Amino acid sequence: MTTRIDREGGDAIALWLPDRQDETIGFAAAELSRCLAAMTGCAIVQVGASERAEGSRSGIALCLQEEGETGERPDGIRIEVEDDGTGVIAGTNPRSVLIAVYRYLHALGCRWVRPGRTGEHLPRIAWPAAAVAIREEASHRHRGICLEGAVGIEHVLDMIDWMPKLGLNSYFIQFKEAFTFFERWYKDIEVSDTLGFMEQAVAAIRKRGLLYHAVGHGWTCNALGLPGLGWEKIEWQGESDAELAALIAEVDGERKLWKGVPLDTELCYSNAKARQRMIDEATAYASAHSEIDYLHVWLSDGMNNQCECELCTAMTPSDWYVLLLNELDERLSELGLATRIVFLIYQELLWRPLQEKLARSERFVLMFAPITRTYRQSFAEAGARSEPPPFVRNRIELPRTIAENLAFLEPWQASFAGDSFDFDYHLMWAQQRDPGHMKLARILHADIQALSSLGLNGYMSCQVQRNCFPNGLAMTVMGRTLWDREVAFDTLAEDYYADAYGKYGNYCLNLLNFVSELYDNINLEDGLGGSQSKAEYYASVTAELERFEPVIAEHLTGLPEVQARSWRQLELHRQLWLAMTDIFHRYDAGETEQGHADWQRLQHWLWEIESEVADVFDVYNFILVIGWILDRPGQPITNDGEAISCED
Repeated sequence: MTTRIDREGGDAIALWLPDRQDETIGFAAAELSRCLAAMTGCAIVQVGASERAEGSRSGIALCLQEEGETGERPDGIRIEVEDDGTGVIAGTNPRSVLIAVYRYLHALGCRWVRPGRTGEHLPRIAWPAAAVAIREEASHRHRGICLEGAVGIEHVLDMIDWMPKLGLNSYFIQFKEAFTFFERWYKDIEVSDTLGFMEQAVAAIRKRGLLYHAVGHGWTCNALGLPGLGWEKIEWQGESDAELAALIAEVDGERKLWKGVPLDTELCYSNAKARQRMIDEATAYASAHSEIDYLHVWLSDGMNNQCECELCTAMTPSDWYVLLLNELDERLSELGLATRIVFLIYQELLWRPLQEKLARSERFVLMFAPITRTYRQSFAEAGARSEPPPFVRNRIELPRTIAENLAFLEPWQASFAGDSFDFDYHLMWAQQRDPGHMKLARILHADIQALSSLGLNGYMSCQVQRNCFPNGLAMTVMGRTLWDREVAFDTLAEDYYADAYGKYGNYCLNLLNFVSELYDNINLEDGLGGSQSKAEYYASVTAELERFEPVIAEHLTGLPEVQARSWRQLELHRQLWLAMTDIFHRYDAGETEQGHADWQRLQHWLWEIESEVADVFDVYNFILVIGWILDRPGQPITNDGEAISCED
């Protein structure tokens, strides 16, 4: 039967909404209405709670659990919908109501295998549908994605839209302008354009009730009056101004931009004016942007560039950083601003402070960023940890192994008992070294499962946004495991491949798992070359990819469009990695000139097919990372007739 709303004159599904208007719950209702209408063919009627109290028939109520309670409650959902189509979909906050709506729709057969409507499958069902009963709470507070790569605004909006469908709750836009990411896509663009894009992104974040993280990079150069738009070198005469130069870190007896890059330049933190100018910048931005939930306040993005003046060397960089953060906290408190501040444990700041301590832990969130770690091993496989090496100013070497990285986390945790999360890069560069994504997805799953044992309350993925080539398994694993740390990897993988490819999805799973295992043996993380021949592995990859061609050809038609698109992407991915495997083999065999020529031709092909895969594959990032592996950074490539270069 259907729920009948008499005043509508026909079969309809009633959605009961709170009388108090909330944008996110309203959006959750709109999404539930859109999907149920497409799935059932029924009309959807949204009714306020007061009208329901006057005697209208029951429907599905969207509401908050324990409405009125404040504080940082964990995201939680409660779904109790009976087989007559009546019941409750609730969450501990508005975004949890939205997450609960998607979980209910998932239980009815909806699937979202990649960002955008091309990844959405809405099955036809009879109404009322089967009963659904779910009561859960997220395993981790922080479940987010950080903007990186080359993007158009549509890619960012599609990612933000996909996130609550995976159970994610946080989005981080780096920089004040996000200029560098949009510029890589649009090329000819102004800062005013990217600020407009950011407004659209922030509106999408707020509509879904997501937690908004902001900035991170740029504060140090802003303090010098320089914009922090990216990692480019500039021509600057500011060092000739003695007052301005005094704010800059002194390295090897000179106070100047570090290698000509403002973003990589440190300040002289013993200079109270330098700290004050940076604090002024952060305070002004926090005051002007009350929509920010978490403001990231980081130092420069350089390394071995700390100030060597007599006063600065009296304390470690981390001590000066904590001193600055405490001063910022005081300023924000004076202004009545409750903005949370995220501080970064990274590069020199991996070494804990020896003298200073954060005064109010409730203001701050520790972000552990092991950027130089291996992605061939998980946190769970770290093994015994030794003491970090002594800090030697401007002579540090960054850790590589998991154990070496984690050795720096524990000392920080001993002096800071507040909130924290892992800021990691599984889907930034490592995915280009694992063409099947299967080995990497397993590492990601194991890392997330280990977070609680490491005293970390979540994960922020610093990653390219267009990251579903060949498919979106890794991101699905990320979202589902952050929500429920107990979920098994094999269950996630088998379900995902069935959703994305249909009943023969296990064929695709086996192919990509095999390719991942072979490339794990090839080990692109350590680059090419070496004493051991990898010819056998290259030959096995080639044979398997060639063998699979007719399998793909059989499934390019006759499937729902979502699945047919997955098979088309897999065919392009197969062609790409046939070519890349041959190129790597040539380089390893010493045929570098032929390999280089083939690599140049492949880049042109990638730009030619970009329009077919632009929503799922970041060609810019791929060429950048492969250029590093081949030790050929900065190669000129052609895109739409325009020469561009991958940055070093």
